[in-house]
Formats: sequence, C-alpha cells, structure tokens
Amino acid sequence: MFKQVAGSDGTLSMYDAIAGIHNGNIARTAHIGPNFLPWHRLYLYTFENALHEVMPGVILPYWDCTLDQGLETPKLSTFFTKTFLGKAKGKLKKAKYGDGSLWNIVRNIETGGPLPSRLDIAKILTRNRTRDIVVPFANAPYNLEYLHNGIHTYIGGHLSTLEKATMDPIFFLLHCFIDYIFEKFRQRQKSLGIDPTIDLPDPGDQYLGGLHRPTLNMLVFENYTNADGYSDYWTDEVYEYEDSPSTCEKDCGCEYLVCIKGLCYPKTGNGMPIPRKLTGEEWEYFRGSQPTTDDNQDNVTEDISGNVIENGTGTNDNDENTISHNQHDTSNNASTTNTRRRRSVPVEDGNQVCNGPHCPGSDSPIQNIFTINGGYSDIDEWVFLPVKVTFLRPWNLHFHAFQIHNDSITDNLDIFDPSYSSNLQSSMYVGHQGTYHNFCSVNGIGAGKVFVRSDGINYNGYAMEYALVDERHPVSNGVAYIPIKNPADTPTEVSLIAYDECGRTCLPTCLIRGSSPPKYSPCTGCLRVDNSTPTCYGETVADLIYNMWDFGTQTGGCPSAEKAEIPVNFLCDSSDAYPWDRV
Repeated sequence: MFKQVAGSDGTLSMYDAIAGIHNGNIARTAHIGPNFLPWHRLYLYTFENALHEVMPGVILPYWDCTLDQGLETPKLSTFFTKTFLGKAKGKLKKAKYGDGSLWNIVRNIETGGPLPSRLDIAKILTRNRTRDIVVPFANAPYNLEYLHNGIHTYIGGHLSTLEKATMDPIFFLLHCFIDYIFEKFRQRQKSLGIDPTIDLPDPGDQYLGGLHRPTLNMLVFENYTNADGYSDYWTDEVYEYEDSPSTCEKDCGCEYLVCIKGLCYPKTGNGMPIPRKLTGEEWEYFRGSQPTTDDNQDNVTEDISGNVIENGTGTNDNDENTISHNQHDTSNNASTTNTRRRRSVPVEDGNQVCNGPHCPGSDSPIQNIFTINGGYSDIDEWVFLPVKVTFLRPWNLHFHAFQIHNDSITDNLDIFDPSYSSNLQSSMYVGHQGTYHNFCSVNGIGAGKVFVRSDGINYNGYAMEYALVDERHPVSNGVAYIPIKNPADTPTEVSLIAYDECGRTCLPTCLIRGSSPPKYSPCTGCLRVDNSTPTCYGETVADLIYNMWDFGTQTGGCPSAEKAEIPVNFLCDSSDAYPWDRV
C-alpha cells in the first residue's frame, strides 16, 4: 500500500488526496441511490490507477467477509492479523504504508453490524433488475447498499464515518467486494437476456434533486455520467474478478482457508476455524435439507501432520487435486485486464500467534476517533456524558450455577432465575425481541455489554461506549461514559441509542427534573446539553466520576454514588415494541 508523505509545503500525499474525495460533499450523489454502485466503481478505478504509478501491475484484492461471518467468532479470523489487515480492535500501532508511515487508524469490531452471510449475497443474486438491489427501490433483504452499510459499522472506528472511512485500507477491499457482487449481478442479468448497460434505475428529479439520474455527470468524475458506471467497458477492458472460494469440494485453493462440509472458512489466530451453526434457511439453501442435531456440529480437528480432518476425512495439501492459490493467474493469457483476487495483499510477513490476551479478537475498550465535522481528531472538542443502563435478564438464559437439595443437583434452572420469586417475576416485563442469529452469544460468566452510541444532531460526529451488566441477575445496572461534543461555546444537540450484544434495542428514559429519588420516563433519547451549572458532563471521565461520587472527607473512606444525577437511563428489557413506539 502506498502513501507518499505530504510535502513540506503542506500538500497532501497521493493517498490522502484520493481518500479525501470520499467526504460529505459526495454523500448525496455517491450514496443513498442508484449511483452508489457506479460512483464507487470509478472511485476504485481511480485508486487502482494511482497504485499502478507506484507499483505497475498491482491489483486490488477484495475481502469476501461472508467467509469470516461463517465463523463462530468472526473477529478471530486470520484476516484480522498482521498477515493481512491488522488487528480488529483499538489503534493499529505497527501497521505501516509502503513509505514507512503509520496507518494511525482505529477499529472497534463487533460494536455494530452484522457482517452479511453467504445466504444474504445469494438472495441479492436472485433479483433480476438493477432497481431490485438499489436505494430507493429495493427492499432491505435485497438492497446491496444497505448490506454494505452493515460491514462499515461492524468494523467500526474510522470505517464507520463517511469522512474518515477511507483512512482504513479495509475500505477499498470492502468496496471491491461490493463491486464484485455488483458484477456477479450484472453477469446474471446477461444470462437472462437483460442488458445491464441500459437497465438503469431513474428515481427522477424529485429524489435528492435528481443527483442519481443516469444522464447526470458524476460529481468528482465529471467526464463520466452516472450511466457510464454501468458500462461493460470496466470489466471488459480494465479488470475482471476471480471467483471467491466460498464453496468447495475438498480444498479452497488457499493456505489460509479450510474446506469444511462444502464451505470455505478462514483459519484463525489459533489455527483451525470453528464454524458457527447454520440456520435452517442456510441448511436448506446450501445442503438441500434441514439439519439434524449431529449435522449442525461442525467439529474440526488437526492431526499431527497439520492436515485438516473433517468427520474422519483427511485433506492433504499435497494432494494432486489441490487447487493452486494462483490457479486463475492471467499472466499467460492474452487478456490485458487485471484479475482482482480475494485477499492477496499481506501487510507484514509472518503469522500472528494467538496468545491469551494478545489474541486478535481479544476484548478491549472502545477507541473513539473524536472527530467533529470531518476535521482533525481532538479529544478537547468532546466531553463525557454519563448514561445509565438498566438491564432485565432475557428469557431462556441458563447459567451453570444450580440449586442442590439433599445432594441432588436441580439443573433445570440456575440459582439466579427470576422464576424462583413469583413477586419478582410478575413485576418484570421481558419481551421476546428478535436478535441477529449470528451475533448473539451469552458469556458463560454472565458479564454482558450494552452498547451506547451518540450521534450529533447539530454537529457531524459520533461516539461509542458500553456499560457492563450482569446477565445472570434478573435486574442489573451499569453506566457508560459516552463522548459528546463539548457544549462550551454552543449547546450540543445529540441523539443517544443503546442495544445489547444480541442487537436488541433499549428504551431511552429521561430524568424527571426535581424527582428524589431520581425517576425516569420514556423519551426520544435526543438531548440538548448546555454549559449551565451544575453541568451533567465532565471534560474527562475521571472528572465526571469525581463529581458523581461522594468520597467524603476521610482518605480511604468508602465512596458513595448518592451525588449522581444521570440524565438518561436506558431500559433493556427485550421488548417486542420499537423504542419509538413506546414513547
């Protein structure tokens, strides 16, 4: 990856100049409409051309994140190691560009999302017309732009902001994958007798001022119209895509992938992958039948020679039927197009060994980027707002701590289950809110997270944080200290949302002024924060905690939280109703 250092006269590096194109000015023409796909196709072309100036013949790889999504824990994929794109969480401290400069980026994987599955892509490829997969015409299950949005938020950090997303090189691999799906869709259209070069959705002048009309010149790429991005020229003359090794018979053709029951999975920092359980719909699609209990356990072990053993069948890397990683190399072909491959650019040599807390997917605090209105990252422009979370234990949780009567263990319920108290159970309302099927896991020790997100209303910026709760207990509390814009000069208007690790949304409730003890009532979660005293925020988390707690006059005394008046309390009760329907 290139990045020429900025000149002493303040000129931008080539990378920064191209990355800077993707900013708020192009939001309405390159997103939220049919021009999303062609605009980003030309953007990738521009980036790849710039790479050729530094390294002739280099090609952009694409990241098929559906392979990682197939893992029980996607963040443990070898993709998130130094062999490829660096760690999944926190600041990448050692990743460097070709000129030796640091990436200086942040990731917060699994704070949003989820990643799309193989079935999600297969569903998109069942559509026939372009309008069936683009905003504003397509429904969510088939909308390629919506699917792409989830990948950005899954990675988090810089990648989840419009102005800063391109600072993370994953951006270009992610968009190559979206372009790959787009091309697969176009080839399907041709097989059905549909000409994709003229199947151009037109939302009209009333939609975003006509910016997505096919005949309009592209913003930034003024020599091209929006329709030009649908031309066959790009994949006939400029580049083509190598098929992703998503399915397999015996081998995936890559040393970093393992074939398990017909599907390819990436290795992890620990070595062999552990696939997640397929849903019934996935089994129906990929296997042609519903699973049995044994079928859905994809156990993978490794023999002493390093060969993968799947249900007693060995796979030898030296087998004559093994597919070479470069099987589709076009160096001997007459074609002059570049073949974009899946994950072909390592960042550093060597493999990362997973070692306890240093595993690539180890949990770590969220690192925010502290950027407002697309400017420089500066924590001095932010303050910290306390947000309370009240968590009610969802149904069907089961922890391994049981009652014992007369030396007999009663293991149908754990000792924390609310059903042991009829009064408590009748007082609790716990719904059956849907969850992400591959995103919901319960920590065996009961430690859970509720994520809180702040989005600026009168400023462009967001932040993430989480509160720790005890999922064992029928009711538990936690506090998150969420960054918001500093209201020192002008009041801050901000929207707050919260959701648990399964994606279940929480109900915002706001403090009733003057209530003692503090009482809360349902609200929108939208706040206006000014600098009048007493302030409800702190310039640092430490200042905020000092103001919230009473430490008394005696050193070493036990602090009390009686001083705390927290403006927002999120109720996480798994309600079946959306929060905005409960206000």
